[in-house]
Amino acid sequence: MNYKTVIVDDEQNSVSALTKLLEIYCPDLEIVQTFNDPRLALEFILKESPDLVFLDIQMPFISGIEMVKLLPLDKIKIIFTTAYDQYAIDAIKLSALDYLLKPIDIDDLKKSVNKLRETNTKEDDILKLQNFLDEYKKPSKKKLVVQLQSKTLFLEINDIIYLEADSNYTSIHMKDGVSHLTSKTIKHFQEKLNYRKFFRPHQSFLINAEYIEEYNKSESCIILRNRKNIPVSKNKRDGLLEVLAKL
Repeated sequence: MNYKTVIVDDEQNSVSALTKLLEIYCPDLEIVQTFNDPRLALEFILKESPDLVFLDIQMPFISGIEMVKLLPLDKIKIIFTTAYDQYAIDAIKLSALDYLLKPIDIDDLKKSVNKLRETNTKEDDILKLQNFLDEYKKPSKKKLVVQLQSKTLFLEINDIIYLEADSNYTSIHMKDGVSHLTSKTIKHFQEKLNYRKFFRPHQSFLINAEYIEEYNKSESCIILRNRKNIPVSKNKRDGLLEVLAKL
C-alpha cells in the first residue's frame, strides 16, 4: 500500500533532506507535494486529504500547532518534525504522538513510518492529537530554564516581559523589574519560547505579547506595560498584527 504524503517545512533544505530519506528508505510513501508556505499546504491538504503529513512546528504565518487544529484528524496522520521547541516535544511525548528531531535520524524515521503501517486506529490518533493540543495550551505551567555562570534559574514564562539581544548575550526582563543576563543568544530563547504569545518584532527583541500596551503604527514601535519602547521591523508588521489578533 502506498501512502500519499505531504511535507510541510519553511526551510527548503529540511524538505529536500527528508524527501531524499523517504525516497531511499520508505518507498511506499508517495510524496505528492511539498510546501515551504504552510498557508498553501493547508489549502492543498484540506482539498486532497493525503494519508500522512510531515509537519514542521516552527513556521511563519501558521505554526504546525495552529495548522493541526484546522486539519481533519480523522483522515490524516501527522508526524511532527522540529529542531527546537522543547515545550512542544514535552507535550508530544505526553500524548504518545510521533515526532522527529532535525536533523532526522534514519532509524527514528523508519520507526515512525512503521507505526503508521501497523496502526489504523483513527479514534486513538484523534485522542492523542487532542491531548497534545490541550497540553500545549498550558504555558502557564511551564518554566524557562536559564543557565547563568554560577546558578540555574527556573523562570515563570508568564512573568517574562521581553528579552533583549546584546551580541551573543541576552537580557531577560521580568515583570518584577529584575533582569537576568545570560550567555545564550536570543535565537536560543526564541526557539524555547515558540508558541503564539511570544513574538520577535525586531532582531534584537523577543516580547511577550501579553504585555503589549500600545502599537504605534506611525512610529512603527510597540510600547509595553513597563513603558519600554520596542521597535518593529518593516518585515515583521504583518506578523505582529496576526499575533495581536490572537490575543
